[in-house]
Amino acid sequence: MSNAWPVWKRVSHPIPLAICCLLIALFGILSYSAIRTKSATYDEPMHALAAWVHLQKHDFRMNFEDPPLWQYWAALPNGSDALKVDWESKHWTDMAQNTNEQWLFTADTLYRTPGNDGLQFLMRSRAMMVLVGMGLGVLIAVWTWQLLGPYAAVIATVLFALDPNLLGHAALVKNDVPMALMMLATFYVCWCIGRNLTWLNGVALTLVIAASVNIKFSALLFGPMLIVVFGIRILLPRPWKVLGRNLTGILQKSTAAVALMIAISLISYVSVWATYGFRFNPSSDPTVQFNTDLIKYQAVENIYTVAHPPKGLEPFDINVPLESVVQDLSQDIEAYHKSLNDLKAQLAAAKVSDHFRSDLQTGIDQWTKWEGEIITGRDEVRNFLNSPTGAQQAQDPAFRQQLVQTYVWIYNTRDRMHRWVHQMGIRSYWMTVGEDTPDGFIAVWNILNRLKVMPSAWLHGVLFVHARSILRGSYLMEQVKLSGWWYYFPLAMLFKTPIATSIALGVSLYFGIKLWRQRKSQWREFVWPLACLLVPFVIYMASVMLANLNIGLRHVLCVYPFMYIAAAVLLGRTVTYWKSKAARNLAILGLLLVVETLIAWPDYIAYFSMMFGGERGGLSLLGDSNLDWGQDLVNLAKWQREHDNAPLALAYFDENVNDPKFFGINYVPLPQGALDPTLASKYVLAISATKLQGVYGDRYEVYRQLTPTDVIGGTIYLYDLRPRQ
Repeated sequence: MSNAWPVWKRVSHPIPLAICCLLIALFGILSYSAIRTKSATYDEPMHALAAWVHLQKHDFRMNFEDPPLWQYWAALPNGSDALKVDWESKHWTDMAQNTNEQWLFTADTLYRTPGNDGLQFLMRSRAMMVLVGMGLGVLIAVWTWQLLGPYAAVIATVLFALDPNLLGHAALVKNDVPMALMMLATFYVCWCIGRNLTWLNGVALTLVIAASVNIKFSALLFGPMLIVVFGIRILLPRPWKVLGRNLTGILQKSTAAVALMIAISLISYVSVWATYGFRFNPSSDPTVQFNTDLIKYQAVENIYTVAHPPKGLEPFDINVPLESVVQDLSQDIEAYHKSLNDLKAQLAAAKVSDHFRSDLQTGIDQWTKWEGEIITGRDEVRNFLNSPTGAQQAQDPAFRQQLVQTYVWIYNTRDRMHRWVHQMGIRSYWMTVGEDTPDGFIAVWNILNRLKVMPSAWLHGVLFVHARSILRGSYLMEQVKLSGWWYYFPLAMLFKTPIATSIALGVSLYFGIKLWRQRKSQWREFVWPLACLLVPFVIYMASVMLANLNIGLRHVLCVYPFMYIAAAVLLGRTVTYWKSKAARNLAILGLLLVVETLIAWPDYIAYFSMMFGGERGGLSLLGDSNLDWGQDLVNLAKWQREHDNAPLALAYFDENVNDPKFFGINYVPLPQGALDPTLASKYVLAISATKLQGVYGDRYEVYRQLTPTDVIGGTIYLYDLRPRQ
């Protein structure tokens, strides 16, 4: 292994160094130029505004699901006067009690306040995030250079700089790529420490981890990763140089590792308090307190749902006789009424707090009123069918088409009733297990919160992430599932990795196995760098594969640098064995990667390997942030202008966060359910891919049977069914 350190002091290979620098610059150009063509993804507006609020007001009621350190960086270009904000808004004052208010506050501030340009505000933060992505590329090149030399560094930098997934996500105001940088930095410094622990790299590791736990809560996994990695270093027979002394015994090495881990833990703990301004409360206003019950309830809801999945959506069918549909509705009303009465009886006998009893009684009153409205609507349809002409008319297929909205109302009502029955079951379950200790994690959390061990916003963020990780709607190969699949991320990585990169990774794995078999006797040379690359990869992948949060490849982007460095080192070795033949084949793969990446510009978020049909193939493979995250409103507005302001009926990813009207899009909402011939004869139908997939319960499956007229950015499907003039 080369001991070149630092790289810039041994520039004996200026051409590879120049290539690495140019590739990292190319990464920045491609990433930023691509994102400039996109509107905000779903999370970005709230994250960008929260970052600015954290920096300017030091108030953490907003976006507590993410630690704020990376957001300070994102907010730097936006000064204190960057936005006009209504701090008296109900959305702001109620935000700590109801997390959903932060989305409404964001939409009002960025898109509906005169004088605010939400897109430009976001773009300034995006530029800062691109710099983080470029920093990741620098670290990949430096570590690979030190492991094997300049040409391996070039290979690693090519794999990084031309990865469409990293290009797409690096520019987003999200903490996925910053987390990748921190994770790589942690184990790069760890690798340096394993060779020679100095005061400098010891402090560096402590500071990197302290920063990491303030960027994303998954950094808590670094603890077990470091324990395993340092355990391997302790067991290695070679001496460990620590502060100028060669330690040979296991006890000596263990003492050094434990001392370092204690220092890391203490500094990290202090750093969390420092990041939140050494204040427990989320705001300087002591009256602002988080609604703990709401987050706990979300955890209970998810725990119950995993054990008792709700009844799935029934396929909409206009050909089913209306009498049969009404009969099914009547059966659902009976089941709903029984569940409602059971809940009333349980509440009357339960020993619960007055707050909980009042909250639940309010819900029961609302549900009872809603039940009456449903029965009234059902009876109107039933009276029509019992009329002298109603039953006869209902048999006519043409007349049934005129009743499409009645069918839609009944189907949607039944779906809503199924969800409400499920909600009643959740409330009943909560009363059974106890409102304070619905699971072991929350029992421990209650103690930490009561003792104020950590800042309130940090604790509530951890609780929120715990609740979300129990269950989340996921889409994989045209299936929607609430509890996810253990193989989701391996398949997502396969679907979204360029062909050339997949071949390179496969060849490197084959050669790695072959090299290990040939050089087993020299295992000491490989174990330490292999541990620093492989342990974080394996532990992180295992953790996400065992969780139920299957919504995007972005959650595993932090393992990509480890893959690319390992692959580059092994591919670099192939040049030693196969010389010009290997170099020629690597050059061909590099050219193929360049072509596939440039063709995909600027739709890097929606990227899918050509082997799996490209971005259009993604509709049947993966959803949410893998494909459509709401990022193409800018391009939809451009399309409308270029097509004589064609009238649009739009079903957008989530217009409550990104306002289509802000981008100049003129539209009417496109209702779910059956295709409305009258609407289709007047409007071009525009539907986000996530809506078509039904990931979050939307019912646009009928449109999947149609051939789209156009697809914007791989994410918005257009259907022009208007009569031709």
